[in-house]
Amino acid sequence: MNLQSPSNLDQPVILVNEMLRQLRNRLQLTQYPKVTNRVRQADYALDAEELSPELCRDLDDLLDARVNLNSEINCFKKKVELSSAMPQMSWIYRLLGWQHRVEKTALEELDLTHLVSFAPVKTALRLAKTYHEERLIKQAACQASEDTQETLTKVLKWLRQVRQISPSTEPGIVEVFLVIAKFLYYKETDASTAGDYGDIPVMLMLREELKEAKDRAEDAPPVADESLKWLDWPEFLACVHHLEEECQPLYSYGVKRTLTANARSYQRYLLLALLAYIPPDRQRTLRELEVGKTLVRGIFHNNKVFEDQEDGDWYIRLTRKDYKTGKKRGDQWLMVPKILYPHLEAWLNQWRAEFSPSHNFVFTKENGKPYQKASDLSSIISRATYRLAGKLTTSHLIRHMLITYMKQKGASDEVMRSLAEAMHHSTKMQTEIYDRRPNLEKVGAAQEVVLNLAMGKSVSHLLDGRSLSVEEIAHHIRQQSVGDRQRLLAILNQS
Repeated sequence: MNLQSPSNLDQPVILVNEMLRQLRNRLQLTQYPKVTNRVRQADYALDAEELSPELCRDLDDLLDARVNLNSEINCFKKKVELSSAMPQMSWIYRLLGWQHRVEKTALEELDLTHLVSFAPVKTALRLAKTYHEERLIKQAACQASEDTQETLTKVLKWLRQVRQISPSTEPGIVEVFLVIAKFLYYKETDASTAGDYGDIPVMLMLREELKEAKDRAEDAPPVADESLKWLDWPEFLACVHHLEEECQPLYSYGVKRTLTANARSYQRYLLLALLAYIPPDRQRTLRELEVGKTLVRGIFHNNKVFEDQEDGDWYIRLTRKDYKTGKKRGDQWLMVPKILYPHLEAWLNQWRAEFSPSHNFVFTKENGKPYQKASDLSSIISRATYRLAGKLTTSHLIRHMLITYMKQKGASDEVMRSLAEAMHHSTKMQTEIYDRRPNLEKVGAAQEVVLNLAMGKSVSHLLDGRSLSVEEIAHHIRQQSVGDRQRLLAILNQS
């Protein structure tokens, strides 16, 4: 699509439109509904400049040990990608900020042991000469566990009351404490007597705290009002189709759009289309999409051997390092539908350059910088769906929306397994996490099956030509009352 420069008559209208858009954004005239009762507060995390050189070195070493296979600090069995480690590092900076700003620890004294108390175990026991000395060392290790538990309890209480965190956030905070503990105690555990830090009281205590935090998170009601975000799948598709229509050189009243406005429309459409025309992946895949690396063009020979080819098909290729569950699932390929080629290639060859990107990723901020956070992409999606459908949909919720819709339509086991593979999660997660149908809708089929079994009727007509998996049947039966379950078991025992 080649656009000519706007005429002199068009220029004033274009400038006014652009000025109004900037003024609206600057004054925040577009008011989006609040989906939670949280109040935005000032950041309390410490900046790197506030930390002592010793603490900076410790944090650098911790991060290196977390992500570097060749790190000299062998405190983590499994390494993680930098994108997974950085959120935990951000939490460490917040926790250190709490220790300084709330607990009033001086910056020059601040270190990781103010969060996780440290008492030497193995290195101290090697030097012990009497039973009394050994007993004191073990008592000190237990005291360090109690002190750490007290610190964890304090910070969680403060975060709940002052920062209004949700219970679903708490397991992640306990996991950060565990990361710090492994870093501090990796020389103090004796693998010959207890594997996986089983001889360190601090670690044992934190693991119990993690279990309790997960239980609290599971039992807690959702913090956000999902009804303000949720779209049925056809409604979401309607938004995507509308965004495609917006990729036009003229406004509806006939005035030419600016090049920036066109570029903005192309990127917005492609971001949502790649979540609608392909089984939607996590937003990280879109953020890190890169031509020649994760977005490639070529042909497959016998569906096995890929060959780069300029006029071939477009594919999204993810290696083990490119997505969350890659270590378990291995390399993954998805074909980009040909219907997206015109917009994708127009974006890559023309419109993307309007933002003068300073990186090689496919999608870019308008200031030329790469997208670095999940919220960056979610804000584009939520603004678009709110404008078109009145709902603040997020990138991850789109995954839930598709699975729920497919469950409602009675998709076959084969289709659901294929979706699980394409979306990089398990069928168990589909059933327990992604399926957001109301409880009565989920258990409806099970109720009918149980009743028909009890009445001696056939249930084949309820399966719509497909067979239910054992996992699916078990899930439905677990939703029934104790009495119904007992009657069903009695029937099965008689057969």
